[in-house]
Amino acid sequence: MKEHIRRDHFILRKSIRQIAKERHVARKTIRAALRDASPTVYKRKSEPPSPVLGPFQGIIRQILKDDETQPRKQRHTCRRVWERLRDEHGFTGAESTVRGFIGRIRPSLQDTYIPLEFDLGTDVQCDWGDVYVNLQGQETKLQMFCMKLRASGAIFVCCFHNQKQEALFEGHVRAFEFFGGVPRRVTYDNPKTIVTKVLRGRNRLENEAFIAFRSAHLYDSVFCKPGKKGAHEKGGVESLVGYARRNFFVPLPEADSLEELNDYLVASCTNYQTRRNDANGEIIGHLLNQEREVLLPLPVKRYACCCRHEVKANSLSLVSFETNRYSVPVAYAHKRLVLKAYVDQVVISHLDKVIARHPRCNERHEDIFNGLHYLPLLEKRPGAFHHARPLRDWKWAPVLDRYHSKLRAHVPDNRGTLEFIRILGLHQSFSAEAIEVAVELALEYRVFSYDALKNLLLQLNTPTETFTPLDLSGRDHLSQALVGDFNPNQYAALIEGDAA
Repeated sequence: MKEHIRRDHFILRKSIRQIAKERHVARKTIRAALRDASPTVYKRKSEPPSPVLGPFQGIIRQILKDDETQPRKQRHTCRRVWERLRDEHGFTGAESTVRGFIGRIRPSLQDTYIPLEFDLGTDVQCDWGDVYVNLQGQETKLQMFCMKLRASGAIFVCCFHNQKQEALFEGHVRAFEFFGGVPRRVTYDNPKTIVTKVLRGRNRLENEAFIAFRSAHLYDSVFCKPGKKGAHEKGGVESLVGYARRNFFVPLPEADSLEELNDYLVASCTNYQTRRNDANGEIIGHLLNQEREVLLPLPVKRYACCCRHEVKANSLSLVSFETNRYSVPVAYAHKRLVLKAYVDQVVISHLDKVIARHPRCNERHEDIFNGLHYLPLLEKRPGAFHHARPLRDWKWAPVLDRYHSKLRAHVPDNRGTLEFIRILGLHQSFSAEAIEVAVELALEYRVFSYDALKNLLLQLNTPTETFTPLDLSGRDHLSQALVGDFNPNQYAALIEGDAA
């Protein structure tokens, strides 16, 4: 009808009055057709009556509004809303009625956002996520540290056993080293490893350890608003958590150690740089090279990513940390010490001297021993050798057990075991491989004592001196010199001359 009206008016030159009379159409409709040739779309002027659902619409809106403050995976579905209306408010309508109403109003409840653009070197976002991997043949849950540069889009991902403060600091340092510098601002949620108390607005009370870390790298920290909406302030890294899970951990990666897994993740992050930036379509790797030129420089000395704890060794020469106990040399029993917990090791010091290092144990209620710590005490009490717990897990070379048997056969009483305890102490100065070679030679030479074995080790590990013969070319006068045999009696002549 619109087409007929427009043809009548613009081609046949008929007036609006004539068209209205011939077509039996209102003049208002004709004028609208002449203004716009597009198809007419029906527009509802008012909401249709809803006698069944109408009294319950306010309740539905309130339920959906309350959902905004609830955990994302524990919110109302349309069916759950309908069930609550039916059971709690006596609603008699169908589920489809409720579902249709929620579908119409839900878009109006969703937030809208402004597209953002960041300058090179200014912003990076940080977040955590949990993942599963096959670590040493076992399915293990790990914590994935993620960082994303907002300008270039470059990413960094690595895994730790937990989200503790030392892991957070180590993740930052590795990411900064991977990016080649420090951005000027880092955006966080409000983790307890950083924030002691959330104050008004963007203000936070930060713990001292984090302030020291930030001061060492000279960047600014920004914190999201608490709650669900705050997560949208760092949507880049939020999406990275999901991307890394789907692409780096499907299928579950297999690794013999955390170091091997993190090497794989570094390679994956490097390969990611061949992608194009979603914002401008440029290659991420090219943008990262430009961004490295404006990042803040890394500290001259790598930050010690650890937490410091004051501990005291007990009578068993053990210090307690996170339900586990670590050994120290027996000379430091009952003394107050300082324990530094890194992500992969525990370092124990007395004053300025490091007295013990152990791999960090991520289990609970375990005792971690170093047998060398107890050897001085075992020398005084050799009878405890066969029942000493610190020696049970010491995996020395099997040839040492054969040597121990020979020692006990050649040396009476407990002196053979005492000699063997002293031999074990050689591990403080020589490698296990060197000791194994020396013990094999000692068995071959049939010498059975600590002194003999140490002498062999010194011979095997002392570098052989090499002498370069004197080059006489161009020194013909030296080639004519004759050196006779030495006569010690010549010293007597010298002594007599001095006496005279």
